[in-house]
Parts: sequence; C-alpha cells; structure tokens
Amino acid sequence: MSHSRPLGMALALTLLACSEVAPPGPEPVATAVASASAAPASSVVVPPPAPPTLGLVPMFSSELGDRAALYPIQGALVVSAGTRVGRVTKEGVAWVEATVPAGSPALGPNQIVQVAGVYPDAIDVVFRSTNGRAPTPTYFPLTGKGHASVFASGGGAGWISGLARVGETTLLAGSEWTGSRIVAVRGPNLKTTSISAAKAGCTEAEVPPNPIKPRGPAVDPYVFGASASGRAVALGMFCRERGPAAEVWDAKGETSTLVPLKAHLKDLGGSTQLLAGAGDRVFVVDPGEKVALQLEGEKVTALPRLPGPRLQGFVSADHVLHVSDGLAIHRLEEGAWRLLAHLQWPTEFGQLGLLDGETWGTVLGSLVRLAPAPSLAAQGECATPFVHLYDVSALSEPTFTFPTTRKALSSFAKADRIGMVEFREGVRRLGLTVPSKEIGEEVIAHVKATMKDESPRLICYAPPPSARTIPLGKVAGK
Repeated sequence: MSHSRPLGMALALTLLACSEVAPPGPEPVATAVASASAAPASSVVVPPPAPPTLGLVPMFSSELGDRAALYPIQGALVVSAGTRVGRVTKEGVAWVEATVPAGSPALGPNQIVQVAGVYPDAIDVVFRSTNGRAPTPTYFPLTGKGHASVFASGGGAGWISGLARVGETTLLAGSEWTGSRIVAVRGPNLKTTSISAAKAGCTEAEVPPNPIKPRGPAVDPYVFGASASGRAVALGMFCRERGPAAEVWDAKGETSTLVPLKAHLKDLGGSTQLLAGAGDRVFVVDPGEKVALQLEGEKVTALPRLPGPRLQGFVSADHVLHVSDGLAIHRLEEGAWRLLAHLQWPTEFGQLGLLDGETWGTVLGSLVRLAPAPSLAAQGECATPFVHLYDVSALSEPTFTFPTTRKALSSFAKADRIGMVEFREGVRRLGLTVPSKEIGEEVIAHVKATMKDESPRLICYAPPPSARTIPLGKVAGK
C-alpha cells in the first residue's frame, strides 16, 4: 500500500467533475388540497421551496489570476496568492500589509500553502519554496507574536502537517529526516508529544529503529488540527501499516488516545481534511474515498454516503459541516445531509468557504462565487438537448481528439446523427449534440455499456460559438 505524505498542511478546503444525475427543475411552491373558498387556511400545504441551482461567477480574476487558494479562518474568509494574504469581501480583497519572505535565488520564490489562526491579529501561514527538492516548509506568524519554524531546512523530504489551537497555545506538527515533532509556535509552551511506537505495541518490522533518529510515534501525523474546544487531533497510519488512525489529546494537550479509523478509511494522504466541529467534535473528510466521518472523543460515526464523485468539506462559522459532492452542496443536520443547492455543472473545487451566507470556492486556482443560475435539467420541452460526457483533463493538449471515446461512439447505430464538441464551462468539458431527447437517451445507454467508468447525463444546453467541433470520423485500429 502506498501512503502519500503531504508537503503542506492538509486542513485546506479540492472534486472530479462527472455527473450521474441532473439537477431537478422547479417544483410547485404551493398545493391546495381544496378550493380556497371551501377549505380553512390550515388545509393548504405549502412545501418548502425547491433547492436552487448554483453556477460559478469568477471573482477578482484580474487581481488574483489563477493562483488563489481559499481558507475560512476565525473571523474572516481569506484568500492567498503567492506570498500575500487578504480578507475576501464582496467588493474585493483587503490585503494584509505583511507578507511572507519572497524567496531566494537558490530555492526560487516562496508560495503560501496554508492559512490558519485568527483574523486580523494572529494569522498563521505555512509557506514553502517552489523547489521540489528543497521545499523547506516553514511556519510564519504573519500577524501577532509567534515563533517561525522550518522543517527540513537543509532540503530534502519534509512537511508541515497542520496547526492546532489549544487554549492560548498554537501547536505545529510536522516531520523531517530527524523524525516527527510537535512544537508550540504561539502562546505558552506545551509539552505535547505523540504516543510512541513502542508504547503502542508497534513491532520493529513496522516502525524500525534508526541509529540517527528516534524510532518514531505510533501515528506519524499526516494531518493535524483541533476541535473548536481546543482538543488537538492528528491523523496518520497506525504503526505505518495497520490502517488510518486518529490520535486525540485531552483539553490540556498532555495525554492522548489512539482511535482506529481503518473500518471506514483505507488510506490517508495530502487531500484528507480535518475540520473543526462544535465542542470536542471534528470531521474527517476524504475526497478520493468519498468518506466523511464524525469523531468525538473515541467515538467514530460514519456519515451517510453521497452520490457525487468526490467530496470537499468546509464548516460554517458555528462549526456546522457542509460538503460538496461535485453535484450539489449539502449541510449536516442531526446526522443526515440536507440538500442546500444543486450545482449547474459538476465541479471539482480546490477549497470552499462561506461568506455572509454565500458559498465561495476556487476552481483550478481561480476564485469563484456560487450564485443562482438556470437549471440544465432536460425537463419538459427542450430545443437544444445535449449529452454531457465528462470533463477534460487539464493535461490534455488543446488539439486532443479523444480517440477512446470516438472509438466507443463509432459503434453507436445513429452515430451519423450526433456531434462531438469540446467547450468550456468553468473547465474544459466534452459533450454530444443530439437531435432529440430520445437519441440522447440512446447514446447515453450506449456510452454506459461501452465506457464503464463514465456517467453521461442528458441536459438542455446549447454549446457556445467558441466550442470546438471534433469529427467522429474513423479511429485508427477500428
């Protein structure tokens, strides 16, 4: 089993864009069970309004370009770009005057990879160099009093796992060639340590001794954070090979307990999120495995699965968990998901956060606001039926002709009546123009039978004039 290790703190708020279901159209806002003249007002049933459809509105692109990352921290929703941090408002970005060091000729420019803390007086930043061989991940107190801390300062493998606020102290966890460590970088010093491999019963084959560094902890922190009440939590692989586990400290950061998670998670990596819930509660969201867990003390609760292709979590100011599954936005209420809004297009977000009740996010490094948009559901009459196949990898060349997809479509009985186009709606997407809903449904059934991993959907959409037409033609080897 391969266990990827993050180079930056993995508390940030990243979805494969593929759809299995189309968002529903508008529903009636009221239904009368009897005529108004014959029935009392109490007999009129008014169902809640249908969840809206949200589209992406690019924000401040001339100022941020495609370098933005979004972080909900205490007191503000902030964005980073390069070496700067600013508070997001509906009018623009209010940049903090202080910046992190620009970089060095030897290692290249620095870039911020994490923002945490309290706005505006105690903003914590993690940055690293753009040199892959010497990232030198560094904690830096952007505002207020704190102690800068560097991991793997001489170069080589090293990462910062995250920050945790425990009372008046901010703890930093990370690892380098000398091993893992947890240090206080703000406030009173706390002697917070991890349970050792020996104490937890890890064998020497699992966590071998090393003559030049300590043997290591039972759970080497991949992700590190804290609950709203200030209980530090680390996520890592128990004894390296026994599956994911959490190490949960007491309110003073002095003693800890190991909590196995392997019944719910197969692995951990840089994309796994640890989000602060209310009180002692934290949430673990793994985008790739589409798993969301609630952890309170030693109790682990698996949250209901969602149908979308990839999860991305974020919490409100009162620490309520929200997620996007790539198809919709949901909020956790009493252990169940409440559907808040459909997404107009399947969307993979880099990060998500809330500002004055609106959802903001990043897509491929661009800052976006989610705003009401028309539903694309192919309901009722539709003059422009269309099949959305899938989203195009950003690594695909601009002139790529999708030979595998074309080969699968070449055996469709009515291939001469469909057309393939690549277009851009937030990201590059691939779809088919079809003359009717019926043929659209037929080609969807054909794609599902010949391309097992795809989930095309029928929508009502007209590609823009800028869409690139790709002739189906003959495919080599067919």
